[in-house]
Amino acid sequence: MNMNVNRPIARPSSGVRATRRRTWPLFLLGLLVLWLGAGEVAAQQSARLPADELTAGRRMKQLVRPVAARVGASTLWLTDGRQEVSLATIVGENGLALTKASELPEENLRAKLEGRRTAAVEVLTVDSRYDLALLRIDAENLVPVRWASETSLQVGDWLVSAGPNGEVVSLGVMSVQPRRIAAQPGVMGIEMGEPTSDGVPIGRIFEGSGAEAAGLRAGDLITHINDRAVQSREALGREVRRHGPGDNIDVRYKREGESKEIQVRLSGRVGGMNFSRGDIMNRMGGALSDRAGGFPLALAHDSVLTPSQMGGPLVNLDGDFVGINIARAGRTESLAVPASQIAGIVRQMQRRIENEGDRSLAEDDDESDQLAEGDSAELEETESVKTDVEPEPE
Repeated sequence: MNMNVNRPIARPSSGVRATRRRTWPLFLLGLLVLWLGAGEVAAQQSARLPADELTAGRRMKQLVRPVAARVGASTLWLTDGRQEVSLATIVGENGLALTKASELPEENLRAKLEGRRTAAVEVLTVDSRYDLALLRIDAENLVPVRWASETSLQVGDWLVSAGPNGEVVSLGVMSVQPRRIAAQPGVMGIEMGEPTSDGVPIGRIFEGSGAEAAGLRAGDLITHINDRAVQSREALGREVRRHGPGDNIDVRYKREGESKEIQVRLSGRVGGMNFSRGDIMNRMGGALSDRAGGFPLALAHDSVLTPSQMGGPLVNLDGDFVGINIARAGRTESLAVPASQIAGIVRQMQRRIENEGDRSLAEDDDESDQLAEGDSAELEETESVKTDVEPEPE
């Protein structure tokens, strides 16, 4: 067959080109209709889901409930008679338990048992480094948590925060290997006025602060912090920053010319005070723990917890006990004391009780500061919490 390779390529007529120009808008309109229809279907499906399925992952929690049940008998809720204040993990015979110290009320502390029963709780001692309190719960048949002989955790591993009776409090993944968490400064919750030769006046008391709870008022003149004279804002702030959330400081002040002295319990965050942009973003995810730093060693995970859900056990998907939740530190960060540290901490606290008044055991014993094997060279400090300890008047 004779073929003319130089024949020009036939081009579509103007009518065909016009038809194509009309087809494109119709094609795009069809895609838009399909997209809107798919979106409507998805919205209808989402609307049919229960609210807790959309936010709390109820079905995922059901899947891992058998894992939480492994430590359910070793977990209790603590209450102040009105509401739950924290979880507690049974760690020894005769009802010995650990919980987060700074969340505990000063009175009316009880443990919730089955059948709406409660039991008396005695605070035996506190390890301020880890913000852990050793308790004795007056109840029988409490089962101590079992330590795994060897547990290796990797970033990305699923972790379950367990509650009593196999309850799944939260579910998340490990985000950072155990490391040292930098200390955060404590705050009184006052706004300072213009200093005088005698001290620093209080210009404002922030609601919910330790200063308010202690009974300080605007107009009081602070003269001493822990017997150290303060005659400037810088000096007052410096003395407060020597201590962390949960610590008590002695405050000497004058009211209408009369000298008085009280104790103020410092907190970590007070609503209404000046915060850094990072603090503001973190607080958007919900309430944070007052004490969320200054731990010798803690691992981080992204489980969504509240400050009142600290003190409970953390387990992996094998049901192995891997730590105790100790702080809600950020919008996507919760902290836990690794299980490798717990036994040493408990022994240290027991020795402190046996040697009443000898706190050197808590300070000098290196056992609870031993890192898990392979972690000794990986101490990483987090960025200090940028809290304005005592903001000046605007």
